[in-house]
Amino acid sequence: MNAANRFLGVVVGLVLVALAVLGVLAGTGRLPGVERDEPILSASLSERWHDAGNWAIAGTIVAGAIVALLGLWLLVSELRRPGGRSMPDLVWRTEISEGAAETEPEPLPSSAGRVRVETSTLNRVLAKDLQGIPGVDRASVHLTGQRDHTQLQMRLLLASGVDVADLHRHVDSVLRRFAATTGITPEVDDVAVQVGARPTSRVR
Repeated sequence: MNAANRFLGVVVGLVLVALAVLGVLAGTGRLPGVERDEPILSASLSERWHDAGNWAIAGTIVAGAIVALLGLWLLVSELRRPGGRSMPDLVWRTEISEGAAETEPEPLPSSAGRVRVETSTLNRVLAKDLQGIPGVDRASVHLTGQRDHTQLQMRLLLASGVDVADLHRHVDSVLRRFAATTGITPEVDDVAVQVGARPTSRVR
């Protein structure tokens, strides 16, 4: 969840808590200016409510639906993988020329052979390579964007006492191998690092 979603969630939560507190105080007669058996709405507001008839009920339903949709949007934003849409699978055209295989990116003629590599496979391979770095206990990655402009999000769980400068060199080496193998040079968009049981910190 990004900062905007967190801020919106905090605002919605505070508003709902404030309304609940006001309702409890009014119901127990502890709200200044409101008697325990006295309606919270003023007489004029109560008349307007009754005069509106079905429109008042419809407005309440619409307001409730908006709040529900807002909550659903926040939930989806929290559960959605970071970084947006995954990068499309890689597809190459393969031609045999003088005993060697030559590969070119799409577009592809219908008669050409094809080699397809799923993005999920690239994610797993890159994560496994990162986990081979000394001091990296667990790694996960997410490739997004397009082949010519790929972004990378990394999550690294590190052992205690890892040398940050040494880690940086190893990660650069892994990314260079990945670029040499796939032809993709991803731009590192987000790195979340966790050392042991410490909270996650981010580097952009």
